[in-house]
Amino acid sequence: MMNKKAKRIVYKDGFGNIIPDEDLILREKLNKELQQKFSRRVEYTGNVRSGSVIYIDSDTRIEFYHEMGGGNCLVYIDIPTEAQWVAFTKTPLARRKEILEFVAATVQAQQASNCYFEIKENSITYYYK
Repeated sequence: MMNKKAKRIVYKDGFGNIIPDEDLILREKLNKELQQKFSRRVEYTGNVRSGSVIYIDSDTRIEFYHEMGGGNCLVYIDIPTEAQWVAFTKTPLARRKEILEFVAATVQAQQASNCYFEIKENSITYYYK
């Protein structure tokens, strides 16, 4: 018995134009989204006093400056406002909330477990509980 590769079916409309294969397009989009979500991580440079928090996923790298706070504030991370987001990060504004929530929760879990955080327009701030 011969091992034959299955040929992909190409659908055409009444004029002979190829109809896009929406199933394959959707599958490719979902695979990319899954790869981004499962490869993302946060790295740090500098020291406790100041440095950078770096968000990394499969095709994105965004560096945010952080600095030690005072009083009830342990640390804050500078983030671009919505108006600055695309120019600063080169990522769509639609991903801003997802990325910032991931960064905030990851930093809390790894570096500031005794704190709670607030995501504001231009910063993520960690306060002692």
